[in-house]
Amino acid sequence: MRRSLISLLLLLLCCPVLWADDNREEINQLEAEMLHYFNTKERSAFIRVTNKLKDVCKKSGDERLYYKAWGCMSIYEAREQNYSQALDITQNILDDARENGSIYGEYAALHAEAMPIVAVTGTLFRVHSPSAPLPQVVPTYGY
Repeated sequence: MRRSLISLLLLLLCCPVLWADDNREEINQLEAEMLHYFNTKERSAFIRVTNKLKDVCKKSGDERLYYKAWGCMSIYEAREQNYSQALDITQNILDDARENGSIYGEYAALHAEAMPIVAVTGTLFRVHSPSAPLPQVVPTYGY
């Protein structure tokens, strides 16, 4: 009886690892598909695969890839010159990251936000009007 109880406990402890491996294979497959479509003009296929990847990552707790996939959506839209949509996506990423307390999510949002800003303004600084001066950058030494 004791031996069967120990065997059952070991099986229950090992099952999440086995499930994670199955999930990891699906995640790797979806990530490869997402990266394939990222370099094409097949927007609907890219969005479909990326949304599925986000769902699987969220369920499995893969925060890094969840926000990376979402950031790729924003960068894809910026590359296709849908700048307002790209900025809307980055705002959604940032809102989600702050709601969930994800520092990596905030980083991914800010990284993705740089693409449409650079494409429109030619600089990483937001310029609110064409006549507004660029902020002065003062070099600092030390950390």
